[in-house]
Amino acid sequence: MNRDAIVPINHRLRILEILVEQSNEVVFWTDESGRILGCNKKMCERFGYEREELLKMCVADIDPAITPSSHQLLLKQLEKHETVSAQNELRSKDGILFAMNFDVHRIVIEDTVYLLTYGHELHWEKQLRDCVLLATASETPLNQVLSLIVELAEEARPGMIAFVALDDGTGKFRVTANQGLSQALIETVEGVGAVETVGMLRESLEKEVTVVIEDVHRSPLCASLVNEFSSMGVQTCWTEPIVSSDHQVRGVIVMLFREPTDATSYSRELLQMIARAVSEAIVKSRGNEFRRKNEIRFRSLAETTSEAIWTASPDGMFVAEQKSWEQFTGQPWESHQGLGWSNMVHEFDRDRIVAFWMGSLDQFKTVDLEGRVWHNKRKTFRYINFKAAPILHDGKVVEWIGKLVDIHDRKVAEEKFTKSQFILSQSQAVAGLGSWIWDFRSNRVQWSEEFSRLHGLKLDQREGDFDTLLEHCISADRPKLRKALQKTLESGEPRIVQYQISGPNGALRTVVSKTKFELNSAGRRCGLFGIVHDVTDAKQTEIDLQKSERQLRMITDSVPVMIAYVDLEYRYQFNNALYELNFNMSRQEMKGRHVSEFVGKDVFAIAKPNLDRAFRGLPTSFEQKLVFAKGVYQTLDIRMVPDFDLDKRVVGAFVLLLDITERRNLEREILDLATDQQSRIGQDLHDGTGQELTGIGMVADALLHKLTRRDAEEAEIAGKLCRGIKRALQQVRSVARGLNPVDVSPQGLVSGLTEMARSVEDLYGVNCQLLCQANLNIPDNLVANQLFRIAQEATTNACKHSGATEVVIQFTGDQKEVVLSVSDNGCGIKDIDHLFKEQNKGMGLRSIQYRARMIDAALSFSNRETGGTHVSCHVIFDPQEFNRENEQASASSETQFKET
Repeated sequence: MNRDAIVPINHRLRILEILVEQSNEVVFWTDESGRILGCNKKMCERFGYEREELLKMCVADIDPAITPSSHQLLLKQLEKHETVSAQNELRSKDGILFAMNFDVHRIVIEDTVYLLTYGHELHWEKQLRDCVLLATASETPLNQVLSLIVELAEEARPGMIAFVALDDGTGKFRVTANQGLSQALIETVEGVGAVETVGMLRESLEKEVTVVIEDVHRSPLCASLVNEFSSMGVQTCWTEPIVSSDHQVRGVIVMLFREPTDATSYSRELLQMIARAVSEAIVKSRGNEFRRKNEIRFRSLAETTSEAIWTASPDGMFVAEQKSWEQFTGQPWESHQGLGWSNMVHEFDRDRIVAFWMGSLDQFKTVDLEGRVWHNKRKTFRYINFKAAPILHDGKVVEWIGKLVDIHDRKVAEEKFTKSQFILSQSQAVAGLGSWIWDFRSNRVQWSEEFSRLHGLKLDQREGDFDTLLEHCISADRPKLRKALQKTLESGEPRIVQYQISGPNGALRTVVSKTKFELNSAGRRCGLFGIVHDVTDAKQTEIDLQKSERQLRMITDSVPVMIAYVDLEYRYQFNNALYELNFNMSRQEMKGRHVSEFVGKDVFAIAKPNLDRAFRGLPTSFEQKLVFAKGVYQTLDIRMVPDFDLDKRVVGAFVLLLDITERRNLEREILDLATDQQSRIGQDLHDGTGQELTGIGMVADALLHKLTRRDAEEAEIAGKLCRGIKRALQQVRSVARGLNPVDVSPQGLVSGLTEMARSVEDLYGVNCQLLCQANLNIPDNLVANQLFRIAQEATTNACKHSGATEVVIQFTGDQKEVVLSVSDNGCGIKDIDHLFKEQNKGMGLRSIQYRARMIDAALSFSNRETGGTHVSCHVIFDPQEFNRENEQASASSETQFKET
């Protein structure tokens, strides 16, 4: 029969509740978040809280060591082991810290997890040991640690006075005691050395035994201290040597009693326990001192190195401020404590690094991983190498020490190298370029993937001997390739060889091979490096290009036009046969040379603006006279056409030079004939018809006079006849002046312009003003006639089309050059750059251009800043010819004047 069935369930629960409530151990239970759900009376008493207050608190409120990360670690440990033991310092309501041992159990009830905790205070012996560990761990001075041990010993044995006498290393004792020890006793003990000290101390030191003196007044070992013991009321004295682990006596622990006390086993054990605690405290203190020195060295090293050095607790947390980490990342202690350091890891690496780190804590192995961490000075994430090693003691991890090594530059270099290798492989595939290297020591050849693809080899076949390279070379080319290789080995000079191979599908491919020696650190040849370039397509392209170039040469050389190509740096890149013939230089000599070297600086100054216009994508044309290398003087019609690439960018210009010297000479002859004919017709009209009309006019005037005196009716008709004859005579003279507007006299052009200005005012009602330089003669009647026609056309255009109210004709110059200009205040020309396009030129513009070309004049159109148009015609004379013609004109004028 089941005995549990005899007791009802509610009774059993009540019994358990009473047992928990009356237990001398602290009992409480929480949920997974650490919130306190229940507790017993002992917990309320020990912590000084009411039960209602505790039920509103969390474990972290009474345990300062609890952090979110450590709580999560506790939950993970409970999932593995279900029970975890720990020792923590807890805080009571009044703020006092005390040590307790805890056993935490994980209980699951109906899918709900509870944490049941049992706590009990440590025995004073444990407190003594922990006190030593805590004091030394916190680097408390040894004197204070010993005072604490003495205090605990006195608490454990009421009525006892204890002190510690230690050898300070100079043969003198130093006493550590509490308030109960007299100053006289302290001075007596410290005043003597370890050899001549009082008997009881010397006895323990020399024999390394416990000395029990039941009556200090009768024992000779205490003779020197009887007075001090009497003043303190001491009756019994125990001494225990303090022996280190290496069996060296460090000092003596002394326990004094005011009443006779038996040397029980408990007392002896207490005395030995205190001696061991003191010995341990000495060892740990000296270890602390050694550790402090090492830590100073460690910190100095950490501060001077570029690497970040850090330490962590066994559970992987930062429990102490990490100055090196803060300097590296800029993260303060408040942020990097616990697992807060992970916030400085790049979000893409954080989960991986934290998981790997937490998973490596139980393996006791060196941790090595890479990731990106924020670098405070660089203000960016950098690749670093995490390295951490466990520090073991008694088979347990007591600490982790690690460092951060900045490997960003190496990592970036590796990534660039990997990327460059990929790009190299892809570039070789695109370019049809394979490579190989021959190691002289091993006599083995390794080649690239593209080399295998070119030669039809398996892609995983990347190594062999040198004969393997020749297997796919056609048999006819193998001797040539071997011979070239032999010459390279003998002379040390790289060679380029072209040969044919059998490609992947058996088709013949043309390749070019180039070799170069590999040198070792001593500068000696250790291998041969070569590249193989598939030029089959390039070869065919070259053949097609050569064929196309021959056809282009045949076409350009057969046309009667000089053709050249000029790049954006004004250098020749191409010219045809006629261009070579005229400049008397081969195309090879002209290629790459500047245009100014052939046409001269003066002509280049005229051609450059037109070239620049073509380089802007605008076709242009102009006429220019050139004296070629053979001394031939030619008039050229020069056209410049921009050359565009596939991206519609100008990369140069085609220059076409057409010799129009004969055309211009014929035009000039025709113009001369026409001018002479016009002058002859004008002179005939003036001398013949004009004279006839003058005579008829005189007869008509006489007739009118007679009829008027007779008062005849026909007088009115005669008057009309006279007036008609005068009008006809005026029209004849006007036509004659138009056919021959400028007299051959020196002042002919000026007088013609003056008469034209008056006619413009009469005909168009426009204020027309002539500004003429005094004594300016144009001896060439053809030039004078053309200048007059240009001024006449420009003035007429201004009056008819610009809406001008004022026209100014200006005529200036000297024996070398003259300038005739016509300016108006009209609307101006809207698109001056496209004025001379064929579709935009009217008869007036064509006539002006034609007449300017006939006299080799520079013609320009521009818009005035104040409004209106400015037309300028600039004529330059040969000084010698000008003086000769001017003298002839002056002599002719003088002759005419004398004859007149």
